[in-house]
Amino acid sequence: MAELATCVAWLRLKPRERLAKGTRPRDDEPVFTASLVAEPANAYDANAVAVAIEPFGKVGYLPRDIAKRYSPLLVAAGGIARCPVQLRGGTGSKPSIGVVLDAARVEGPPLLDYDPERPMDYDGIAQYHKLRDMNRQFVAETRPLESTSLEAAIERYRKALSATIEYERFATERKLFPRLRAQGDIVILDRLTLCLIKAGRPSDAVDEADLYFAEFPDALELKAGQTVKGRIEKRRA
Repeated sequence: MAELATCVAWLRLKPRERLAKGTRPRDDEPVFTASLVAEPANAYDANAVAVAIEPFGKVGYLPRDIAKRYSPLLVAAGGIARCPVQLRGGTGSKPSIGVVLDAARVEGPPLLDYDPERPMDYDGIAQYHKLRDMNRQFVAETRPLESTSLEAAIERYRKALSATIEYERFATERKLFPRLRAQGDIVILDRLTLCLIKAGRPSDAVDEADLYFAEFPDALELKAGQTVKGRIEKRRA
């Protein structure tokens, strides 16, 4: 799973009070480790996944649509897995505390190979997400340039690809996601190859794709990866 899967549960200190969606975390908001616990015998939902945080105990459940995806994986992994969480919010007037679960890239092998003894590198994970979020914002700001300055967009997308390689290598060196095969960010390659072809430079598009898939061969397992590959094969001399 290449995209960040962010799930929200709620520590209900008062009924019907919830933290507003979109609230940004503060530096002083603490990080804990949460346990995701499958509850196949739950009377209300056989796919229920409870969220427990020490010392609070069970603080809520994953939303039904997300739990439906994670529950079979959790059951296969023995019924439980862990992920970092950050508490958000909590004021005198609105004492409910949001619990944001960073379940990024845990579908598949990382979840099935869950190791409860492995300490989590919270600083490394935070740095990884900071670098990735900055790069994605850079890419979003580049998109409008495609219609006004194609060459500028191409250079920015190339810079974004270089940044992707840097933070994915950082994650590998720090072993942030053990046994996870990095797939990079295929959206950047998709936009870059489209721009290069539009600029009349199909051979450059082929070169960029070949370099990317050499660095991230597992990106070819993605639907978007196959789309880019198909586009490139048509331009290959």
